[in-house]
Amino acid sequence: MPLRIPLPNRGRAQHASPADSSPKRMTFYRHSERQRFENPLPSPCRIAVVSPAFFSGNGVRAFEEEQLRDIEQFRPEILAASMPVLLRLARTIRLTRAIVPFSGSRLGPVSGRDRDLLWSAYQVPVFEQRLGPDGSVVARECEAHDGLHLYLPRHFEGEIRTEPCACGRKEPRIR
Repeated sequence: MPLRIPLPNRGRAQHASPADSSPKRMTFYRHSERQRFENPLPSPCRIAVVSPAFFSGNGVRAFEEEQLRDIEQFRPEILAASMPVLLRLARTIRLTRAIVPFSGSRLGPVSGRDRDLLWSAYQVPVFEQRLGPDGSVVARECEAHDGLHLYLPRHFEGEIRTEPCACGRKEPRIR
């Protein structure tokens, strides 16, 4: 039996007719330089990224939100997207390795409740990735799950932790 997760009502898209009650679609900033998605796990696997900010290659395939059937046929082991997309795809996609929710100024934070929802839906580890204003990844969560390693400090304002992480990496971390 498929897991049913209540989705927050995001309202109608601005161009929607009164009969159309589909939720608003999260749009990412399309910058000219797409980036490589880094696997949060040490072994290679099939990764589906629902975002135009990344390009396909080396086991990673980038999709648009409307390509649900293509995502299902790809059979990803890891899925990366915004929280609304991840929750919507939980109805049909089964994962075996990990889930990667995107957070950031345009997407909002990934809360403890969001993590609980993702665990209930997919039952795989969660590795958050924070996006900067231009859509680039500025921080990534590692396997120690003790904050996000900061890669592009110029895009972050807030408290930065400088003590070494349990994973052994020495980059500064946030949260």
